[in-house]
Amino acid sequence: MRQTFTLLFPITLLSPSILAAVNGPCSNGADINGICIDRGRCINTYHGHSDPGRPGAWSCPGTPNNIECCSIVPCPTFNSQDFGCTWRSRCQNLGFIPVCPGGNDFVCCEER
Repeated sequence: MRQTFTLLFPITLLSPSILAAVNGPCSNGADINGICIDRGRCINTYHGHSDPGRPGAWSCPGTPNNIECCSIVPCPTFNSQDFGCTWRSRCQNLGFIPVCPGGNDFVCCEER
């Protein structure tokens, strides 16, 4: 006997969606050097610029409302505009002091 299975969930669940993660990269046209972190932490701890994005194109979609795209230039404790916090893959030279949020992939460096 041959059985037929019915798809029980919408096809849209199979399509990829673009969601951000806390401590992950920003999306939807936000700063490619930005990181999704708490807005208050961005401004008060790292003296960064926080960008929520706009309706339909949030910079950190799928995260809590307090999570926004944070751009940090210069790196904390550095006085040079040549060095900023960015994703390791975008770096020309790595900084040696762990001053940026987000772990080992988000670092202080000179961008390529």
